[in-house]
Amino acid sequence: MKLPYYEKFLIVLAPIVVIAFPFVNLFVYHHFSFFNPEVGVLFCGIVIVGLIFGLIHLSHPFVRTVFLSLLITLALVLQLDLSSYTSLGLFVLMVIIGSALHRSFSTLTVVFFVTMSTVGLVQGSGNMKENAEVLPRDPNLPVYIHVILDGHIGLDGIPLDIPGGRRIKQELTEFYTRHDFMQYNKAYSRYVATINSVSNLFDFTDTKENRFKSHSKTINVLDRPKYFKILNEHGYALRILHPRYLDYCSANSDWVSYCYKYPDLNLQSIEDAELPAEEKIYLVLQILLKQSDILSKYYDGLRKRYNLPELSVTRVPGNNPKMMQILLEDLRQHTRGYAHIWHLLFPHPPFVYDDECILQAQRPIAETQASDSDLQATLVDNKLKIKKGNNTVGTRTVRYRHYFSQIRCGLKMFDQMMTVLRETEAYNDAIIVVHGDHGSKISRLNSFSLWKDQLRNSDYVDTYSTLYAVKMQEPPVQKGDFISLNEAFTESINKLFSMNIQVPREPFVYMPPVAQNAPLEKITIKEFLIPVSESD
Repeated sequence: MKLPYYEKFLIVLAPIVVIAFPFVNLFVYHHFSFFNPEVGVLFCGIVIVGLIFGLIHLSHPFVRTVFLSLLITLALVLQLDLSSYTSLGLFVLMVIIGSALHRSFSTLTVVFFVTMSTVGLVQGSGNMKENAEVLPRDPNLPVYIHVILDGHIGLDGIPLDIPGGRRIKQELTEFYTRHDFMQYNKAYSRYVATINSVSNLFDFTDTKENRFKSHSKTINVLDRPKYFKILNEHGYALRILHPRYLDYCSANSDWVSYCYKYPDLNLQSIEDAELPAEEKIYLVLQILLKQSDILSKYYDGLRKRYNLPELSVTRVPGNNPKMMQILLEDLRQHTRGYAHIWHLLFPHPPFVYDDECILQAQRPIAETQASDSDLQATLVDNKLKIKKGNNTVGTRTVRYRHYFSQIRCGLKMFDQMMTVLRETEAYNDAIIVVHGDHGSKISRLNSFSLWKDQLRNSDYVDTYSTLYAVKMQEPPVQKGDFISLNEAFTESINKLFSMNIQVPREPFVYMPPVAQNAPLEKITIKEFLIPVSESD
């Protein structure tokens, strides 16, 4: 039976709109402008590929149904990160529906995906949510700002044998002194992993457990932490920024008036970078593919078999200065009565920003984070391959120098925050807590219990030393220089809210186990934050 021209047009159009759908959502979610040259090139490529698929689509009706069902399944897998069995079930369901609808299948597919793309474009990104009903119970409370700087080493942990170490330590000390912070130079985290460090910190515990609830392989939900409850009970409404993989908001919606969830690999950070259009397109394709766990694994299997390029998006950071401007504008409008809690993947790798927060697109990827393939790795009993080394002496030096630049970029952004507080006359009684979650982790030896007897002092410092500084009108009296992050934070909360929360004081850290899913190993330590030249 000969098809009318309009049906042929819809049959050819269907693959194009299905293929374009995940890309439209990706750019909207990442606040990536559609008016970039690379986006135009990419969509031209989508049209060409879609036309080729569309011509195939004009073949036998059953082939057309199966082919379009496969494309729809892939598009939805990229959006929803479905499991293998769910994806297979969805594909079978689409084939059944397509066979039942016959000639209407392509038409309905075009209508559905065009409608969904249009709704996404009109509504914009769903990663910013405002809840106007959650207001501070006391609108006169001083502004409260809590910033987690992911991977920020402590002041006395900065390696002075690395060129630039003494200078960045002096700059940090002068910055926090100038802005009236009490500095805990020898604070340390008990944890290597962010999920353990943050979840125990916010619950005032020092356990071996990750207190986030894992709702999927990639999303960890912070469920009603004691810290948020304390802030709420004292009259604050919360305004939160968090990376996608650490969900601070969904389980605490009755306390949160605003939530900004940003992608761990943030395309907006490379939007203005001096990268060739083809490289930006390559990064876009990789980030889209990495949205699906099963597709990433399938690709990795094909890569090993056919020597395909590795999925490497280490050039793409999570945070960027544009995002900081959104935070500062929100801070201008919401000062008294609000607690701003920001988890920044900064100075977290990749170390791609210079002192002025300009992304260094041409910096070799190998210098931005530890990914050396030639460093020794060990295959343990559970077939898990653990890399023993994290850096050579040379790579440690190079990465630390880039890391110092990224810290300096952070100070530039923090200076802007202080300016906003002064402009809004909220500076004098502002309460500001700034800390890391663990060290830089630019160590020569990884912190695993398998080789704990081989760890040097500098390995401990690189891994566990972390920043802690607090600005408040009457800061607590420090009981000692060498202090865990949990103890320092608890001291601050006790002082601020007249509480008596207790946490362990003995010096210990946790090391990741060799066996998967085994509990962390508790290691009693002596004070390790001493000058590197005296210990190594």
